[in-house]
Amino acid sequence: MIAAQPASSRPRLSPGMVLALALCLALLRLVRLGEWSLWIDEALTWADLHHGLDSEALFNPLGYRLIAAVSGLAALPGGLPDEFALRLLPALAGIACVPVAAWAFTPLLGKRRAAWAAVFLAVSAWHLFWSQTARFYTLAQLTALLGAGLALRGLWCDTGPDASRLMARLRTYAGFALCAAAASFHLSAGLLVPALALGAGLAGGADCERRRRGREALILLAVLSLASIPWAIQPFLHHVGQKPSAGMLGGPLHLGMTAAYFFTPFLAGAALLAAVQGFTRRDPAARLLAILVSAGFGVSFVLATRAQVTAQYVFVLLPFVCALAASLLAAENEDVPRTETALVAALLLASLGNCALYLTSRAGERPRWRDAYQYVDAARRPGDLIAGMAFPVGEFYLGDGSTDLRHARAIAPIGRFFPDGPRHWRRDARRTWLVIRPQWFADMRPADAEVLKEFLRRDCRLMRRFEAPMEGRDLELLVYLEE
Repeated sequence: MIAAQPASSRPRLSPGMVLALALCLALLRLVRLGEWSLWIDEALTWADLHHGLDSEALFNPLGYRLIAAVSGLAALPGGLPDEFALRLLPALAGIACVPVAAWAFTPLLGKRRAAWAAVFLAVSAWHLFWSQTARFYTLAQLTALLGAGLALRGLWCDTGPDASRLMARLRTYAGFALCAAAASFHLSAGLLVPALALGAGLAGGADCERRRRGREALILLAVLSLASIPWAIQPFLHHVGQKPSAGMLGGPLHLGMTAAYFFTPFLAGAALLAAVQGFTRRDPAARLLAILVSAGFGVSFVLATRAQVTAQYVFVLLPFVCALAASLLAAENEDVPRTETALVAALLLASLGNCALYLTSRAGERPRWRDAYQYVDAARRPGDLIAGMAFPVGEFYLGDGSTDLRHARAIAPIGRFFPDGPRHWRRDARRTWLVIRPQWFADMRPADAEVLKEFLRRDCRLMRRFEAPMEGRDLELLVYLEE
């Protein structure tokens, strides 16, 4: 909690009012839901739910099937799902994460601070982004929060007779099982199982019963870890093969930089202050959350030495960081320090500013692939060739209903796996349109990138720029024409 200050004489919001505010802010996830262009992973969601569910490389078919079912219901009669329909289920899951977070953290923080944790989650522009993305991160987070809420009720709530102790154990086991099940939506959600067990095992404080249940959680963690190795090793090795790490330094450094950006300095700073105060004041709830978040990041940094791990893979920890920040606030039975208003205002205003930028000038924090490809479609002549980066997105918009977006017919691919384009295009007498995201030159081999850049400089004319202004990230797209 914040250092002791004279109590404020102003009335404070009740937990119910704070939760109502959180629920209203959660509805931002439906604002302009269908206006942003798909990006490449969303296009691949559409492709793989048609042609990839039987692939041995697809480890989370449940998420695809659920998005397919909901998007089919939301699509216009007789038409293909659009951006709104594809994103509807992740958006609804993102909305649900907000009240479920308040419920999950109530055993630790009490109703008031848990409700503020839900508010901090609701105003996260990063949470807004993944709630408006046709992927499975909010589904994984929602399932993990449900599991964490059950486990915390088993590990943290007071128990009396033996029957209540048995019920506490059942809740704990069911909660850990549900946390593990969250990995069926995305493997990264499995981080929560060891993190929660370590937090519960090391943060029991002076309560003997909590320490005993924490030790049981650590034993349960060991059993679950051994049981999950055969299931987890194959997708991890597949990920290593697809996205190897940049090395012992580069991989963890990349994770740290992306996580710092998306968790935001205000939220991360508040969580760090709460962790320090939790240990200095021996607050078991704050200690549990601090250990949980530290363990989750610690495992991620270790994995980042072997495979590419970016901030999206620690997205499941975001509600717990929000809860850790909320532990700075006063509980129901405590006086409210005057500094609390300033802290809450700083967190909310900074986060709401990010949300406002996300919904306006940043255009959903996505490259404007739809605008670029539709511009080319309107300007091309019969027989023109279209080549582009993020070619599955171009195929989605220009492929006349094609679902096999990994094997494009309307678009010639450009990228690190397709380096020979300029050689082929020079032999072709047709005009060629090229849709380029300059940032992606860094993903190509330097020699291949230089060949493409030279082709663009010498043989092509820049026709249009599509910008999405955003500090720290280059989302610009360029459209070239080679005649």
